Amino acid sequence: MTFHKENKAATLPLADSLAHERTNMANERTLLAYVRTALAMLVVSVTMLKFFASSGMHTLGYGLLAGGVAVLAIGGMNFVEMRLRIGRHVTNELELMRRAKLGDQPDDSL
Repeated sequence: MTFHKENKAATLPLADSLAHERTNMANERTLLAYVRTALAMLVVSVTMLKFFASSGMHTLGYGLLAGGVAVLAIGGMNFVEMRLRIGRHVTNELELMRRAKLGDQPDDSL
């Protein structure tokens, strides 16, 4: 399940390109783990709200509902942040390779 194919990886050496793809797949697996956890929390919370009449169970159900939404939001934010970090890393590597081919000195700001 690849959300965004980057052409940048194709210009990297094979080992770096494969490492980039493995990192992207690990990031996607982590997102799926967050989604799975959030979904489980939401299912349990709806079950508690639907089938239990006590106020304690309803409180717990609403807490799990809020927790499931929070886990989903945190997972999504982590996924996007990591995707951007991976992209910046690849861009920096490509820039360093380009400069090495041209004989330029590397810029310390990278």
